Amino acid sequence: MGISWKLKPHCKTLSARKTSHQGEFGGSSLRRYKPDVVWALGLLLLMGFAGPPVCSAQPQVTIMEIQGSGQFSPLVGQTVQTTGVVTLITANGRDMWIQDILGDGDPATSDGIFVDDRNRLFPPPQIGDLVTVIGEVEELQFGAALPLTRIDDTVLVGIISSANPLPAPVNLENLPNELITEGIDFWERLEGMLVAVDNAHVVAATSRFGEFAMATPNDAKPGSGFFPENSHLLIRSLGGETVDYNPERILVDDTSLNDPIIVQPGDRVRSLVGVVDYTFGAYKLQPVSFDIKTHNLPNLPASTPKGFAGDTTITTFNIENLFDLIDNPDKVDERSTPTPENLDRQLTKLALAIEIELRTPEIIVVQEVENTTILQTLGNLVNSAAGTAYTAVSFETSDVRGIEVGFLWDADRVTLVNAFQLTDAEVPGVSDAFGPTSPSPGREPLVGVFERLGREFTIIGNHFKSKFGDDPLFGINDPPVRITEFQRKAQAQVVRDYANILLNANPGAWVMVTGDLNDFEFAEPGEGPDHPVAIIEGGPGEVGLTNLLPLVRAAERFTFVFDGNSQVLDHMLVSPAFLESFRGSNILHFNAGFPAALDADGATSIRASDHDPLEGQFRFK
Repeated sequence: MGISWKLKPHCKTLSARKTSHQGEFGGSSLRRYKPDVVWALGLLLLMGFAGPPVCSAQPQVTIMEIQGSGQFSPLVGQTVQTTGVVTLITANGRDMWIQDILGDGDPATSDGIFVDDRNRLFPPPQIGDLVTVIGEVEELQFGAALPLTRIDDTVLVGIISSANPLPAPVNLENLPNELITEGIDFWERLEGMLVAVDNAHVVAATSRFGEFAMATPNDAKPGSGFFPENSHLLIRSLGGETVDYNPERILVDDTSLNDPIIVQPGDRVRSLVGVVDYTFGAYKLQPVSFDIKTHNLPNLPASTPKGFAGDTTITTFNIENLFDLIDNPDKVDERSTPTPENLDRQLTKLALAIEIELRTPEIIVVQEVENTTILQTLGNLVNSAAGTAYTAVSFETSDVRGIEVGFLWDADRVTLVNAFQLTDAEVPGVSDAFGPTSPSPGREPLVGVFERLGREFTIIGNHFKSKFGDDPLFGINDPPVRITEFQRKAQAQVVRDYANILLNANPGAWVMVTGDLNDFEFAEPGEGPDHPVAIIEGGPGEVGLTNLLPLVRAAERFTFVFDGNSQVLDHMLVSPAFLESFRGSNILHFNAGFPAALDADGATSIRASDHDPLEGQFRFK
């Protein structure tokens, strides 16, 4: 056992010296440490060492005093000295977490804290080391996210002892399951501390950020948004503008791991010990140890749609950034332009998905395609394998990355009468909602007039403004501010106005509005009754459009998964005449519920995109 330290330049004490034995290493504070630690400190004192040098400018405080009982430390901005055992180190070795060995018994104050700059300390502390450090108390905060209390500009005063047992983790059993504010209070008290979960259900697969979500056995109960038949946790409306965002979900990250833990819903976390962290607007566990039981991927097709007595299937499918190999300097698409190998794999997976999972529907309304040429390339691959005659159309949009809405239709079964992009010529206000002068240039709707089995019908394909930029759920604002909402409402109104033009001219017209609307089927807190989907459904004096989504079984009602929450972003709404032909709808689950790492597997249709397609089956004749 040895002691080492290094001091900030402004510290005046440059060598070990005898002190009055007060503060962290003297008097009654010794009761906070285990007997072997006290014995070691006593031996050092007898040898003439009073402990690590103390700079008079740095008060000696406990981790609990640093954390305080609120979101912000009462000592923020101050340089302090504190002591704790190292519980976890980030995989890159840069940072660490330390925790008071005994704590203060107050559940309102966390016993652990994040420590920056471990890589600059010498010798670098290891897990189990009892260390004293000096640093500035800082609240790391970005935008509307909550603050993370940490020690920055860290100086190692001393390694008191090594190979200490870690503090017992707090067992997580019952978490707040409806109100985000209660979830924030729950997690803040545990920030930086060791916690443990046993026999938990994985409710969201590992994302491209290396994160997955789980729920404790007590929280994985029907009626709370959890569905045992597929182990997903769905966002749900509780009535009015009250929404259950599932604060009981537990996110698990990979900052402490060399490789992420790859899981999918249905897997079981037998045990996991981790430290509570907060990054990118969400509380997460950084694993210390874990034992997980996984299961195999399903046989293909992975989706299991119900069959209905229809003769025509229309599917909306966000195919996630299908770009060609040409860089376009006038568009911000360099980060999306794939390598030839990646494009080949993406096309192969999407073609498999259309043939095996979608079962070659008559019409596919696609989102996130760069241009007609690359969409036709995809259609040709399916045609070669399935004997179809898919034909593509899309138009240049004002989207800064260049992505478009497109149609793929089987020309052997469907005739395209006309296709055009919605502009101000058809509906005044399109440029304000979608165009280059709008607050966030978007993807102008694509209108297709089709004929099938003697029936003419109109499809308005959409890709509304995403929620990117809105406040995080676990943030400083309650309810979260959704700055993107106003644009989606404007976009929805434009689409509704065009539907009104068609339906006012002919109330019996067959009209469909579909696509990735990037919003839920219900109002969120503070949104009001005129949420985007409600606007499209129609108000007083308008011919109503029926959303087919609620006709899907509740457990299957999700098309996307974000931060562990399964949710609907993709919709299909039809006019009364169109509804008369409706026979059933399915959400084809082969993407959102599976690990993002499967993106790289070109041999399977699973995870061909990050959205699950929504299909409607109709009887045209």
